[in-house]
Amino acid sequence: MSLFFRSVAAYLALVLVAYAFLPDAGPGFLFKASALAAGASLLTPIAVPYLRGVRKGDSVEVESPALNAVPQVMRMLMPSSAGMAAEAGRKGAKIGVVFPDGNVRRCVITGYEGFFKPARCRLIEREVIDASNVTIA
Repeated sequence: MSLFFRSVAAYLALVLVAYAFLPDAGPGFLFKASALAAGASLLTPIAVPYLRGVRKGDSVEVESPALNAVPQVMRMLMPSSAGMAAEAGRKGAKIGVVFPDGNVRRCVITGYEGFFKPARCRLIEREVIDASNVTIA
């Protein structure tokens, strides 16, 4: 289940528990607290990637430096390659990324997407990692 739906369930459960135990809580409190829970549920998937970073085993979207010469409109139509992080890191850090074909390459984390897309990283063309000592748990 996605982070958004888990946060909706957790915040609404907290609201209902507070409503049950607060003696002076009326329908107005329930409505306002539910609105607060909905807002917090929308912000949680945006904030968590920045707090958490990229962890070992997370899916990442890899951009190639060769795409810099391609106009932005065309870049949206081109498929990007996906990989799996072999190391943990935050924005700006160099991490190893395992590609579906088994190659392990160095990438720099450029940003976190949030709701539907994984973190983005830029491929460093010259650096290749020996795949024999990389394990993903």
